[in-house]
Amino acid sequence: MIRKVTIIDQDQINQLRQKIIKKISLDDYNLLKQEAILQYFQNNNFYKKLETEIGYVISFENKILGYGVLYHPQQNQITDLYVDP
Repeated sequence: MIRKVTIIDQDQINQLRQKIIKKISLDDYNLLKQEAILQYFQNNNFYKKLETEIGYVISFENKILGYGVLYHPQQNQITDLYVDP
């Protein structure tokens, strides 16, 4: 199912981000950079982001498998895209 993100999705999306960041190749991002990215997401105000951006999740049996955000819907610009490995 594809649907708009709600505040209830915050924990699952954060878990998905952490899972993906930890699978990033150390050739691309060293551990320090990975930790900085995770810290950024923890400090980011999820609810405030939902007021200005349109986010969507792909879910199956109440588990979020993917997440994306259209930052400028009129331009179809995607700012975040995460898919469970």
